[in-house]
Amino acid sequence: MSTNLCKSNDFESLCQNWMICNQIKYKRSTFSVYSTNIQRYIIPYFKNKTIKDINSLSIKEFGTFLLSKGRRCNLGGLSPSTVNNILIVLKKIIAFGRSEYGLPIENLSINYIHYNRKKITILNKECIRKLNSFLLMEKNPFNFGMLLSIYTGIRIGELCGLQWKDIHPDGILDINKTLLRIKNPSYIPGSNISKTKVIIDKPKTFSSIRQIPIPSLLLKEATRYYGNCDNYILTNSSNYMEPRVVQYRFK
Repeated sequence: MSTNLCKSNDFESLCQNWMICNQIKYKRSTFSVYSTNIQRYIIPYFKNKTIKDINSLSIKEFGTFLLSKGRRCNLGGLSPSTVNNILIVLKKIIAFGRSEYGLPIENLSINYIHYNRKKITILNKECIRKLNSFLLMEKNPFNFGMLLSIYTGIRIGELCGLQWKDIHPDGILDINKTLLRIKNPSYIPGSNISKTKVIIDKPKTFSSIRQIPIPSLLLKEATRYYGNCDNYILTNSSNYMEPRVVQYRFK
């Protein structure tokens, strides 16, 4: 395939080769995002382009297009953060073409979009007090999970993946996995295969695998529900709860 790529100078083939060669390099969730960005945005835009057509100007025009018309069905542009994520993947593909195939792509300088990040809304002390009171009064596994989030700061995917075996009797919480929904690589348009699937994977980064001490109050609350060590904490059953369901219930 590399020989054909070099002969044809086909940028779409370069994108396909990058996905084939890098599928096992990244976490499944990360690669799912990368491949989606490639298939949904990069390939359609550069579909009829050759390697020599990829330059600083064409990439700048690509970024401008994404900002103004990047969303499907003529619904407007993508957010600056999404555009930057797409440009990051494009930069990886270009570097791959140079290093692996010796393709004549210049060392391009990609200008990312500068923007002001949205201010994160944080609950004030009074809101935290009210939330704590409610969660301790309305006792159930889901509310216990909310308490865990308040006192440990764990990510929502980590919370969804927690099982009772992850809470040690000495009050230590093990964070060693995360649950999330990704694009299903086996999906075929028109088939009965789902477009997405839920996976349980390692946390976001290596440093995210950690142990967190939890207050004695939470350890006492945990004893109300602790049963099968393989049950998921949020449901107290063998069935997990997805992050989007947690977000909906919390809202």
